[in-house]
Amino acid sequence: MTVKKTTKPKPLDWLAEHACAVLEESCGKNYADDKRHRLAGEPRFKVLVWLNELDIENLTALANRLNIPVANLDITRKTARSL
Repeated sequence: MTVKKTTKPKPLDWLAEHACAVLEESCGKNYADDKRHRLAGEPRFKVLVWLNELDIENLTALANRLNIPVANLDITRKTARSL
């Protein structure tokens, strides 16, 4: 009998999880799960860069979910783009 070794899935950054939860509501579970898979194990900086892909509706929904002004997320995205 062969024992199959299972690998632990890479953790998803908490910010990426919140963004993916927003995408699940707006774009559907399959789309959000694809993004979760893509972002699993990625460092926070890469997640911040990825936030530049969000449209204004999803960015606003993410800001609301995090209970912060959307301007704060926009400033963060602009900073990540400039680095």
